[in-house]
Amino acid sequence: MSSGPLYDNAIERFDFDRWETVSAAELKPGDWIFVNNATHLLRDFPTVKDGKIVLKAVPVSEDQRPIRLMVGEYASDLNHVAMAMDYTNSALNEFGDGTAMIMDVEAGPAAVFSPRLEVSELEAFCKKNISRYEAHFNANEHALDQGEIIGMEPFWRNVSDS
Repeated sequence: MSSGPLYDNAIERFDFDRWETVSAAELKPGDWIFVNNATHLLRDFPTVKDGKIVLKAVPVSEDQRPIRLMVGEYASDLNHVAMAMDYTNSALNEFGDGTAMIMDVEAGPAAVFSPRLEVSELEAFCKKNISRYEAHFNANEHALDQGEIIGMEPFWRNVSDS
């Protein structure tokens, strides 16, 4: 897959569990960035050419990442995570360090639906807050049934014991 230049000064970058606006100078290879309504993987440090910042990146696509079906032994202890995923039209993203979160990587900043937690802690979080996910679904059922991603207020950032 070839990389191409993307231009901008302020960039949305995924940082641990949220999207934040940063200057292009703060970016490094491997960052997920949201540019031109799509998530990209930054392949190199930003450079400047003709007075413009050049970002060499490739689009991030869910089909480039491993797919694990929420069935069998893998999903046996993740019932509430699976329900929250269904209620948000989103996926479980595992980060290789034992943490995971519910988010749609491709959809970017508006599509983060949980904090980043150890998988067992995420199940407990979803169980405790499943009524919030169900209410989100009920309020947006038609759009969600059409495959849309509808953002959710990150309530877990405002409540210390979510």
